[in-house]
Amino acid sequence: MNQGKGVIDLIAFIAVLGTGVTLLLAGTEPDSLAVAVIALAGLYQAWLCVAGKSNSKDDG
Repeated sequence: MNQGKGVIDLIAFIAVLGTGVTLLLAGTEPDSLAVAVIALAGLYQAWLCVAGKSNSKDDG
């Protein structure tokens, strides 16, 4: 199951990286880009916490 989590982490990392590159190429200012990437990272962290809690309930 840890391998599946690693794949999801990799997909999320590539998605955030791709979003950042796309926004840079579209002409977004770096300050705005930093805010967007921090917000995406916060959303992913919140999703990890929720997913971790739901997985621990299934195991018990």
